[in-house]
Amino acid sequence: MTASIRLFRIEARRNFGLFLFLPFAAMVWCFVFLTTSDKVVLWPQVSIAVRDSVAVVGTAVTGVAAWMAGRGRRVRIEELLVTTAQPPVIRDLAAWATTTGWGLIGCMLGATIVLAHASLNATWGSPLVVPVVIGLLIAAASATWGYAAGTWFPGRFTAPLSAVVVFLFLFLPGAFSYPIQNLNFFSQSFDSVFFPVRTDLSPLHAAMLLGLTVLALGCIVLKRHRNLPAWGTALAGAAASVACVVVLVGVGRPGTMSPLPYEPVCSQGSIEVCMHPAYQAVQAETVDVIERLTQPLVGVPGAPTKAVQVPSAAEWGLTPDGVLRFEPHESYAFLGGGPDSLASQISGVLTYGAACCDEAQEVIRGWLLEQAGVPIAICEEDRDEGGVCTGVPRRYVPHIERFAALPPEVRHAWLYDNYAALTRGELTLEDLP
Repeated sequence: MTASIRLFRIEARRNFGLFLFLPFAAMVWCFVFLTTSDKVVLWPQVSIAVRDSVAVVGTAVTGVAAWMAGRGRRVRIEELLVTTAQPPVIRDLAAWATTTGWGLIGCMLGATIVLAHASLNATWGSPLVVPVVIGLLIAAASATWGYAAGTWFPGRFTAPLSAVVVFLFLFLPGAFSYPIQNLNFFSQSFDSVFFPVRTDLSPLHAAMLLGLTVLALGCIVLKRHRNLPAWGTALAGAAASVACVVVLVGVGRPGTMSPLPYEPVCSQGSIEVCMHPAYQAVQAETVDVIERLTQPLVGVPGAPTKAVQVPSAAEWGLTPDGVLRFEPHESYAFLGGGPDSLASQISGVLTYGAACCDEAQEVIRGWLLEQAGVPIAICEEDRDEGGVCTGVPRRYVPHIERFAALPPEVRHAWLYDNYAALTRGELTLEDLP
């Protein structure tokens, strides 16, 4: 027993630097690019980013574990190791345990940094434990299968091939439809604070990963000893994995999720603006954008009287009862323009209505942006090099300047009489004052 413990300590010291700092560095890299690019820190988004980062690290650890398992044959000391006091299976288990252990410790250190940063910046909710646990189980199973592959096939190409195979196993099911997609450990992702992250399949995923880990351990032992315990371990892991696969495939398509309850945070200006409390980091500038765009429309029939944040950009729009529906995350996180991008999107909602992009609407949209102090992108033609004019065509600029030069009371009177027709797409340039 003392000799075995000493062997574990030796392996732990040998593998320390490689297996601790490789996943640690990878997790920090993922943290920088996945969680700090947004002004808003959302717990579901952070927790899923940790899980996915650990899964990617797990594929790298797969290759390194395979490389560690075959090092004895590569350096041609396998016969020399036979003369040592410890049986080969103990050496394998010691190397596997330290390889997997340092990898998991490195992942947890990286995850701790991510979660600590999120705890200082998130304004609503709490970390999700289930995605993080699934990520760690993926890393453990990946390292175990990598070591098993290196034990049975200790060649120079085993490490990269095993990493590729594990990567395909993890991510390929996501390319299929249900029910095969239930085998994808990432298919339950939904990083919105408006809906819960699905965890109904997580117990089956966890059991499947544990079964695969036990199966890989049995394969490692079988390389050295073809006895009943080794066969029993491998068969038990295989049976558990197959049972989980059968159940997962039989589940079918998941049901509809119910929205999470929350108390909106509202600010009163020209109109009332209500947002999810998780978006308090951008609430002030979002309210300012909406205020600058809607202030000239106050009192106009059909203009918004309230603004409410919605879960996705697909639900943007102006309702018949005057509610402006908007989603700031699309602008801040993906479009990269921040408040200016949000202003561009909202100005389109305020002017296009049911119809889109006729001449009068383009002029009023450009004027709304200009009076709000938002830089306007000018296109030489109706379509720019990308095929779509995301700004205002140059030929509308004189009309925008003429409308902006009107006295405020004249503009407001024209909007009062014509705003509803404008949003329906019934006006032309000749109808502008």
